[in-house]
Amino acid sequence: MNAEFFWKMVKREVDRQQTSFEWLYRKTGIPKGTFSSWKTRNIIPRADEAYLIAEALGCRWNTSLTAGMRPAIPLIHHWKRL
Repeated sequence: MNAEFFWKMVKREVDRQQTSFEWLYRKTGIPKGTFSSWKTRNIIPRADEAYLIAEALGCRWNTSLTAGMRPAIPLIHHWKRL
């Protein structure tokens, strides 16, 4: 999965819930600047950070974890509504 797809899925869920990224920043505790940097630099967050995002949006997620690789890539396309 590439970062563009990751952020597209996050935005789709934020829009579907009629909320905002501002709300998501507060809910996850991840600074706005960090989110902006990830999106601008086309970066997928680490698995623990992606988990916070998924949890805040009320989604389940699976991860593809490969020993020694960073970041572990979340498979957001497997998110299911809780």
